[in-house]
Amino acid sequence: MKFDEAVKSIRLGHILATDIHRNVEVPSICSDVESCQENFFKDEPNLARLFTVGGPAILSDGDRIDSYIRSLKWASNHAWVDKTAPEHLAIRDAIGKARSYSAFDILGQADGFDLFAVVDEHPLEMGEEAKNYTDAKIYFRTPTVVKPLFASAKFGDPKDAEIVTKLIKIDAKQGSQVVKEVVGQGWTFEHPVDGPAIYRIEVWMTPKHLAADLGDLAWMADQQYPWIYSNALFFR
Repeated sequence: MKFDEAVKSIRLGHILATDIHRNVEVPSICSDVESCQENFFKDEPNLARLFTVGGPAILSDGDRIDSYIRSLKWASNHAWVDKTAPEHLAIRDAIGKARSYSAFDILGQADGFDLFAVVDEHPLEMGEEAKNYTDAKIYFRTPTVVKPLFASAKFGDPKDAEIVTKLIKIDAKQGSQVVKEVVGQGWTFEHPVDGPAIYRIEVWMTPKHLAADLGDLAWMADQQYPWIYSNALFFR
């Protein structure tokens, strides 16, 4: 990852964004509904109409396929903010200091995820840097899957989701390597810091709980996908 190369020399944070422009339209490719394909208009009347008249693709919920309200829910940034400050300033401050992680909420929302370190008995949060220390230890908690408010009634039992949390160490000599891998939700672990390095976490998910929701694409629930990318802890 380019992020892993960059943080070897500079303290850097990341955010995630959905590249959505609400501008996807289908051109008219049939002179009339019946000419699209034999029997096609009977099996898929809405799709046949779209290919006839063109324009935005409207899904069964009545909204276009590329709507902002649909796509912006799929991925987001989760920040740890100062609750005593005005909300907009607290969010900007947390994002600017990389006290945040990115997640694909379409797979489920993450509850309880945490990553921090204790350096000479003082806390070190994501995005922060430690120098001239004598003792440091990393602590992380694997997330628990929670059903999003926007999920359909077919969203399955979150306990069925298979979660793998990877603690990744980045240093100039050995590059990026997984130094601890944990399977399961809601576990807390620690890891000693043995020298200058940068640490971050990736959480991968096999979303078996989404099989019913995926219908004919249920096979996709057996594949593994990235779910969470944390920001980093820096030890120089």
